[in-house]
Amino acid sequence: MRNFVKITESASLSAAARALATSLPVVSRGLAELERGLGVRLFTRTTRSLALTDEGETYRQHCLRILADIDNAESALAQRRVTPKGRVTVSAPLLFGRLRVAPLLPAFLARYPDVSVDLLLVDRVVNLIDEGIDVAVRIAPLADSTLIARRLGQVRRVVCASPAYLKHYGTPRKPADLRAHNCLLNVGSNAGDWRFQAGAKEARLRVSGNFVSNSSDALIEVACQGVGLVRVLSYQVEAMLAAKQLVEVLGKFAVTATPINAVMSPGRMTLPKVRGLVDYLAQSLDAKRKSPK
Repeated sequence: MRNFVKITESASLSAAARALATSLPVVSRGLAELERGLGVRLFTRTTRSLALTDEGETYRQHCLRILADIDNAESALAQRRVTPKGRVTVSAPLLFGRLRVAPLLPAFLARYPDVSVDLLLVDRVVNLIDEGIDVAVRIAPLADSTLIARRLGQVRRVVCASPAYLKHYGTPRKPADLRAHNCLLNVGSNAGDWRFQAGAKEARLRVSGNFVSNSSDALIEVACQGVGLVRVLSYQVEAMLAAKQLVEVLGKFAVTATPINAVMSPGRMTLPKVRGLVDYLAQSLDAKRKSPK
């Protein structure tokens, strides 16, 4: 295929032979064998010119794509032998980035001293191309897209309240009990819709309360002060649960855990600096998840 493409670029067998550093008979014989194998004539030849046939042009287009794929595959393998270096821009949700991603970066930077990291912590979906993001950490099921995703782990949603609140108002034993409780809600049209596992299906329960906020930190702080029950991601209240400031309830009704993914534009994963960071995050977050409490 490479010889055939070189012939098309050179416009003559003699010029192709010189470009390929071989003899004219070798190039002519190779072309004849190719045409015989394909069962079509690729060129129309005269003593002065060499022109592609329609079949030859179709074959040339396929050859160019195939050879480009081969070059990309070989380049990707070669990149794996290259030491990571350069600047990597990473985005992550604000609290998850602060609690889970940022603490891992010093060890990563020590391992790869030629790499520098820009960490952008925002509670919105960033546009990787427009904002120059190499890797975005996202906590949500991923919609179909052209982006490349690497699974980093998963996180549960938990319902919890302070020991003082539960002592005063009682502990809910099933999701329906929440209708009699004060539930602290996130801002949004579906703020009062809390999902739970009901056998093999998920069920939605409409709850209400006297405090609404767009800040999970604010909701958690109010819950710690005994105002009501809050439903958040488990990592957001891990420290409060460990310190017994909050107590998880209705754990057996929790819905399927939400995936955590590293998302990249096509081609970014082949860069050693990006692949190195994503591999490190996946290994480190998995090790933390498996470590004894």
